[in-house]
Amino acid sequence: MATGVGGAGIGYTEGANGFTGWLSLNGEEWLKLHDDFGMALVPVTVAAEDGMVEKSLDDDETPITQTAILLPSPNPFNPSTRLRFQLKNDSNVKLSIYNVKGERVAQLIDGPYLRGRHEVIWAGQDDRGRRVASGAYFAQFKADNVVQTQRLLLVK
Repeated sequence: MATGVGGAGIGYTEGANGFTGWLSLNGEEWLKLHDDFGMALVPVTVAAEDGMVEKSLDDDETPITQTAILLPSPNPFNPSTRLRFQLKNDSNVKLSIYNVKGERVAQLIDGPYLRGRHEVIWAGQDDRGRRVASGAYFAQFKADNVVQTQRLLLVK
């Protein structure tokens, strides 16, 4: 894990067996989390201040070692959220939104994509373009023999 200066941090690296979580209290000394440790992050948006550095996944030039859906941002959201995913290989991709009853609400993607990093915006609408109700939803990602789900929370 790269070191830097600053305050506390949470990060991850990609490896052959998936994502590895890291914690730091000072931004310089990083502690690897146990491989069995499950980690969920809730992003908090703050106003930019002098000295802050913003880094996005698009700036990351590390090679993609696995196909995966990444954390949605923002989440909770209103009125829209960005769903990002990465493909190790060219692949057919399905990205669908389901409600808590397991009913498909929207089909965002269903087709071929090239390897690399991609994103799609979900504007909180169903397949007919109608706004959905506040509540929990699930983004199901299928590609390259990988099936993953991310929880989404729409708050109005």
